[in-house]
Amino acid sequence: MRTPDTELIQRACALLARREYARSELREKLIRLGAPSQAAESVVEYLETTGAQSDRRFTEEYVRIHVDRGEGPLKIIHALEARGITRERVEVELDRPDAIWITRAERARVKRFGPNRPMDADSRERQSHFLLGRGFTPRVVSGLWQGWGLEILSDANGLEAGPIGC
Repeated sequence: MRTPDTELIQRACALLARREYARSELREKLIRLGAPSQAAESVVEYLETTGAQSDRRFTEEYVRIHVDRGEGPLKIIHALEARGITRERVEVELDRPDAIWITRAERARVKRFGPNRPMDADSRERQSHFLLGRGFTPRVVSGLWQGWGLEILSDANGLEAGPIGC
């Protein structure tokens, strides 16, 4: 018969085999599965020291997936901080020039509203509200309307060509 710690380690490894987890997420998941708090903490600590669990890897994967979904930095920061990831770790992963975020905001805008830019104040306000809700900063939304990064946005076909250096 296996010791409870070995079984708990195997359960945690099975979870990590499916996807990356933040340290705090994995700990909470183990507790929800019935592990005592202290045992869950020691297993997560052990897995972190062996490299099986990594907040850095989790953050990298989370940022990549959510940027590709068209989410902005503010939404991503909020979600990661809720999962126990430090602001410093998040900022390292989200450190991109405004032009890249403007490109991502334009992609999200085009996907939702089509390729035509807003012609009146109401349309522009509605699209701005949408982008702010997706987590793009007011600076990025303003830059989109003012044409910052136009060298990147000038080729409308380039928006469909694939990722831009993110």
